Amino acid sequence: MIFKEVLLQAFFIFIFGILPPSIKISILGMEYGILFFLEMALLYFGIFKNKNWAQIVFPILVLFTRIDTVIFLGIVFLIDLFLL
Repeated sequence: MIFKEVLLQAFFIFIFGILPPSIKISILGMEYGILFFLEMALLYFGIFKNKNWAQIVFPILVLFTRIDTVIFLGIVFLIDLFLL
């Protein structure tokens, strides 16, 4: 760890632990892999296998990944909803 003192290490772990999942994922650089997994799982289970639980669970999990993706997917959803 960066810090030598145990109290500073504990404080760092506590502060990192209370961060929202989206910030932790962004710090670790995993957001695009997680987004790809969630979106492909949504397509496979939600559309191809027609599982209702996937249509509820995976969009909620995407919300915790990236806010700009949520905005983009929301716009795409509204376009699909009104044009189809």
